[in-house]
Amino acid sequence: MSRPKLTAPNEIDAEPIVWTGPDGWSGSAIRQFSEFAFHELPWRQLKKAGRSRGSIQCVKASRSRRVFRIAEEQANLRAQSAEVTYAKRYLVNNWRRRLSNQIVGSKAAREFSLGHELLAAGIPTPLPLAFAEHRRDFFAPDPRGRKKKLPAASYLLTLEWPNAGSLREQTIERRDDPKAVEVIWARAAGFLARAHQQGFYHDDCSAEHILVAPGAAEGKQGGGAKSSGRKSPASDFAFIDIDNGRMLDGPVSTGRRWINLFQLIRSMTKRSFAPDLRERFVAAYLVEARMESEFGLERACRCIDSVARRKIGRPVMRG
Repeated sequence: MSRPKLTAPNEIDAEPIVWTGPDGWSGSAIRQFSEFAFHELPWRQLKKAGRSRGSIQCVKASRSRRVFRIAEEQANLRAQSAEVTYAKRYLVNNWRRRLSNQIVGSKAAREFSLGHELLAAGIPTPLPLAFAEHRRDFFAPDPRGRKKKLPAASYLLTLEWPNAGSLREQTIERRDDPKAVEVIWARAAGFLARAHQQGFYHDDCSAEHILVAPGAAEGKQGGGAKSSGRKSPASDFAFIDIDNGRMLDGPVSTGRRWINLFQLIRSMTKRSFAPDLRERFVAAYLVEARMESEFGLERACRCIDSVARRKIGRPVMRG
């Protein structure tokens, strides 16, 4: 029996319901994924990026975080929809993370909630489908009847956002064509400026954490946000890894804007993002943010370098 595709606008507008899982687990989900089996994913088997098991591939792995891509033909995880999804696990493996979970909630819960806030504001990000968490180690039998242990963690499931790679990947791919790089970064400047104006601050705003829709570098409307069910003038880009970001009551402060600009520039190498391209990116941001009359390019570059010296001990614009 084939599974239906999501009708995204309905899921975004609907209130998430309780996620149903094993005893000791809790969470929330949109209706089609309310019984998604996070605990049946091969977390113990796929420990390195690039490894796969059936239609599940590990695309990122670190000591505290692991990300799986689940192809749409995957049909045994009790999801009532056939979609390409990404499952992310955050381990709660030290006292700082345990304390943070107690005070502000788990990373998965925060990312699930913030993702829906962003989409409601018209800021593209992969649609959060479900999150789950268990605060103690979980033991369950594997197919051979042996007990397997899953350490305390939180989990997030998101819909795939159609893209041609991250902003970093697209820049490196086109580094021999400065004009194409300038176009894509000018458009990214507009995307970031609009998000700042709407009050979104990304605490880890690297070029790896901005996805680029197909055709964006050529100036075409990529339409990558269609999977979120929202139309947005910024649909050529989307934020990811937003677990510590925040939606503020008003536009992002000037100081935080410099931090995000510093983070983006620092995340690129000079070879792929030369100093003159960096200045053009900042100039484009000032125009889009309507800050060019208050902050000329030279002053803005000094402000960004001031953040850079404080954070990493050296300038990033031309130093």
